[in-house]
Amino acid sequence: MSHAPPVHSAAFRRRRFFNWFPLGLAYALLYMGRYNLTVAKTNLGQLMTKEDFGLIFGAGTVTYAFAFLVNGPLVDRVGGRRGMLIGLAGSCVSNAAMGLYLHHVLSSAAPTEAPLRLVFSALYAVNMYFQSYGAVSIVKVNAHWFHVSERGGFSGIFGTMISSGIFLAFTVNGWLLDLVEVAQPGSTTAERAWVVFAVPGVLLALAFLGELFLLRDRPGQAGHADFDTGDASSGDDDLPVPTMQLFRRILTNPILLTVAFIELCTGVVRNGVMHWFPIYVGEIWVLPPTHTLRFGEWTDLRWVLACFVAAAISGALAARAASGRRGMYATLAGLAFLAPFVQAGWGGLLMIAGVLGGNVAGWVSDLFFQSRRGPAAAGLYALLAMLTLAMAFALAVPDTLVASAEEGSGLRAGDRVLAIAGVSELQAWSDVRAAVACWEPVCRDSAWDAERCECRTSGGVPNASLAAERPIPARVLRDGAELSLQLPDPRPAQRAGDLRLLSARPELPMSPFWLGGLVFMMSLCVIGTHGLLVGHRHHGLRRAQGRGHRGGRHRRLRVPGHRAPVGVPRLPHERELVVLAVVPAAVRGAGLRAVPAHLERQAGRARRSLVNWNRGDGHPRLEAGGSRPGLDLPKVRPWADCLIDNGVCSTKGGRTQCLSTLSRQTPLVAT
Repeated sequence: MSHAPPVHSAAFRRRRFFNWFPLGLAYALLYMGRYNLTVAKTNLGQLMTKEDFGLIFGAGTVTYAFAFLVNGPLVDRVGGRRGMLIGLAGSCVSNAAMGLYLHHVLSSAAPTEAPLRLVFSALYAVNMYFQSYGAVSIVKVNAHWFHVSERGGFSGIFGTMISSGIFLAFTVNGWLLDLVEVAQPGSTTAERAWVVFAVPGVLLALAFLGELFLLRDRPGQAGHADFDTGDASSGDDDLPVPTMQLFRRILTNPILLTVAFIELCTGVVRNGVMHWFPIYVGEIWVLPPTHTLRFGEWTDLRWVLACFVAAAISGALAARAASGRRGMYATLAGLAFLAPFVQAGWGGLLMIAGVLGGNVAGWVSDLFFQSRRGPAAAGLYALLAMLTLAMAFALAVPDTLVASAEEGSGLRAGDRVLAIAGVSELQAWSDVRAAVACWEPVCRDSAWDAERCECRTSGGVPNASLAAERPIPARVLRDGAELSLQLPDPRPAQRAGDLRLLSARPELPMSPFWLGGLVFMMSLCVIGTHGLLVGHRHHGLRRAQGRGHRGGRHRRLRVPGHRAPVGVPRLPHERELVVLAVVPAAVRGAGLRAVPAHLERQAGRARRSLVNWNRGDGHPRLEAGGSRPGLDLPKVRPWADCLIDNGVCSTKGGRTQCLSTLSRQTPLVAT
């Protein structure tokens, strides 16, 4: 196993960029074609009820979960490149089909009679099946192009690209609807909703063509030499483990099962806040589309461009700066890059949460818990529990007080609606919304269904003779006096599936940013725990595949001549620390002298990450910033690398002999 990063040529780095950058962009577009359903629901009104949305999204989520059982082993056999191409093609076709079907329904004379729930459940499930190919394929491809020591910084960059997919899904899809409104003035939001499926379908097709020519599974397929990546699979062949054997190992691995249960819980919270929050703020709070918690807007593109330029300059300075200032420049680059997305609506805020959660959680784990993921994840879960409880007090339900109203609506800011559309028992703004929706309009090519408060092509009463202009009666309290008003009907004539909305917004009991801030922090915690557990899940999968360490909860290593056996935890970083602790006698016997500079740097990083030489829990470690008497870390590191490499490869009679390649006279024996 090679722990030193290889020295790559400029040509290799350039070719690697053209491998991973389009791959990250393609995966972001998969996000755009996955979460566009939420944007469509907020614009379809009664055509897709909240119950419909829940069932459709549930069908897709269940399919996505079980698809990994099939597609994971399949991608192991066909390769990451083919897996990604299959995912892009399938998602492209699925999104195009949803867009075409929705356009057909909205153009028909009876949109409410179409089996939208059934058809969309099937199409969205197919879409999510192919989406699962992307998640598996990006890991499969990138593992061959990056040495394990290069993956830390790269994971932050790649994670940012993936988070941008959420911005594309929630914000850019919303902006697309506004662009269509400019091209088709007078069209309703429901009539434009098909665009959020059609445009991602086109972009996914372009991504498919790009990956067809650029993406390669490994450097050897792109005209460069393959190299030892130094991870848990280093030195293994590429023959896939039999599927049933792999499933058996996974389902009997307590670490993987624990992580899977944790990810199930975080998935419930993540999807809850990610998808239902924009529906809540749109229907209950009636926030305008340009509000920061909805779609937002970039009003001053010069300021946005200036932030991106500042981020590029800071990034260039960070690449050339000394180690002492590199962190400062990198932080400035990140903040400058993320600043414009504060105004980019809910998708922009989720993108910021994704970037910060994925990077800050790892930083906290390294700084305060010596790279142990468990304590950091537990802390984030504790914070997540407190935020969830606090959210119950921030669900501000607005009453009937008007905060703002459009000109010509008949209402003013400060009015309190006492009765409207014949309904006088009004407790909240949702009652006002329901009463206005149930005011009978003129139904075009349809009939009025008073029970469902909508125009339908069947099951209603024709009302073509109804007066075309029927003002909505209302009684309001204005400046201390009750007034009876006749409000102009914002939609006097409707087609099947249309919904009338009052051109006014309620006064909220508290700022919407209180709940928005809580939900943002919840998203940050969920994404942070997900990022922390990915490493443990990947290591567990390697063991389940027969790679890396094997055995029970702890193994015991002893060195001939050493006093006591040492308990070795299964986590990879603690395994390396233990090897560093048990080889001083072997190093002294080898008589090492010169040590390469890169090994000295690795030894320095190891020294800073090791703590508490004997904490009393059976896990020996070194003191922070120092070493045990007689232990020369720069000399120990080559032996540690060698012993880690050989300590998992030779098993005889149920005992593992770990022989160094530098000296066969000092074996480590696992008992």
